[in-house]
Amino acid sequence: MIDPIDLEIYWNRLISIADEAGAVLKRTSFSTVVRESNDFACVLLDSKARLIAQSSLSIPGFIGTAPLSLRAMLKTIPVEALKPGDVLFTNDPWIGTGHLPDATMARPIFHNHRIIAFAMSVAHLSDIGGRQWSADANELFEEGIRFPVLKLVEAGKLNDFVVNLLMGNVRLPQQVKGDLFAQLAALSVSEQRVLELVDEYKLDSLDGVAEAILSRLSWLTGTGDAPYSRYGVDCQPLAVKPRRRDVRRLDIKRYVAVVGSAVPHRVKGVACQFGKP
Repeated sequence: MIDPIDLEIYWNRLISIADEAGAVLKRTSFSTVVRESNDFACVLLDSKARLIAQSSLSIPGFIGTAPLSLRAMLKTIPVEALKPGDVLFTNDPWIGTGHLPDATMARPIFHNHRIIAFAMSVAHLSDIGGRQWSADANELFEEGIRFPVLKLVEAGKLNDFVVNLLMGNVRLPQQVKGDLFAQLAALSVSEQRVLELVDEYKLDSLDGVAEAILSRLSWLTGTGDAPYSRYGVDCQPLAVKPRRRDVRRLDIKRYVAVVGSAVPHRVKGVACQFGKP
C-alpha cells in the first residue's frame, strides 16, 4: 500500500510530466489548430492501458478516447510485438477519436526489459486529404486517407514510407509533418521523464501507483471505499484569560478516521469548557 504522501508526490510528478509533454507538443507544432486552439492531448497510462495522468492543456474528448484507442491498438499489435523505441500510429476514426484528421500515437515505455507504462499523444492534423468534413462526402473513403494501426517508429527508426505516403496525400505537407514530429517529440519527453521518475524513487513499475490513484478516484467519486486511514491534528495550546479567572490552557485535538466511504470525526483530549474571556 502506498503512503498518501508518497502517492501525492508520484501523482503530481506524473501530471507534471504530462504537462511538460503538452508544452513540447504545443511549442513545436506548426499548425494553428494545435498551437493556438490546443486541439491535442498528452496522457500517461500504466502497463494495463489505464489512464493515470493527462496534460492540463489537453482537451477532454481526447483524454476520454486515449485509453480505448490504446486497447484497440494493442489488439492489432500486441504487447509481445513491441520493442523499445516503437511508436504506434493510426487515424482510424473507429479506433481513435471519431474522424480522420486526428492522429493517435502511443509509445511503450520500457524499464528493465519490460513495459511499465505508455505515453500517448493525439493531435488534430490540419489536413488529411480528401473532402474531410464536407457534407458532399458519401462515405469515409472520400474524406481522406486512413491509416490502420501500424508502427510509425520501429525500434527508434522512423518509417519514412508512412510519412512520405501521408505527405503525398495532404495539401499542407509542411504543417502536417511539423505537427506529426511535434507529437513524436512529446512522446520522447514523456518516456525520458517517466524513466527518471522510476529510477529516482526506485519503482519497479507504475502499476502500484495506478492502483492507488484509481482507488483514490473511486472514493472521491463515491464509487468505492477508501482504505482505512487515521489522521490527527494537535493545535498549539492557546493561552486564554477569562474574566475574573486565572490564565488557562486551551488544548484542541481532532482526529479523522477514514473508514470505507465514511469519514467520522472525533474530538479527544480537549480542554474542559470554561467561561467566556
